[in-house]
Amino acid sequence: KPFRNSPQWGIPIQLLTNRPEIPIICDISHIAGNPDLFPSLAQKAIDLNMNGLHIEVHPSPANALSDANQQIKVEQLQSLLSGIEWRSPSTDNPDFLVTLQNLRQDINGIDDALIKNFFKRMEMIRKIGILKKGNQVTILQVERWKKIEEHYMTEGRALGLSESFLSELLTLIHDESMRIQYEVMNS
Repeated sequence: KPFRNSPQWGIPIQLLTNRPEIPIICDISHIAGNPDLFPSLAQKAIDLNMNGLHIEVHPSPANALSDANQQIKVEQLQSLLSGIEWRSPSTDNPDFLVTLQNLRQDINGIDDALIKNFFKRMEMIRKIGILKKGNQVTILQVERWKKIEEHYMTEGRALGLSESFLSELLTLIHDESMRIQYEVMNS
């Protein structure tokens, strides 16, 4: 991993969602541990609507008494800040707002279909659990799971989906499927 401390973007997103009145400052220096990563981390923090950045600056980073590798000079700070695209969380542009609303309605329709399909999938999992229970077959079928995972990772990559997203999604689906089967088989 390129980071000193892997970013946990979900934590500030959840905090911003639940407590929007609390200002969030992102410490890109300690996340990165390497100034080469500062620009992308700074941009991401600002794009996630954080209120500010914590950046370690030193007149001579090589001579800093601690964390020398994650510090930049004042001139570099000025360059870093000028390179950030400062965006607003909202706009008054009516054309933008209408287009955004239409796109969000389309997404809502897709998400509704996803939820309904997940429900249908889990109903099928219940039937599989009943079948396995009646035949004294274990919940986990490792070879089947490997084939599913391989197939959908390949399909997803071909569609341009990230491996980490696919892996997390498939794991969540599989974990819930096993939970339901366990519930059915042990009720």
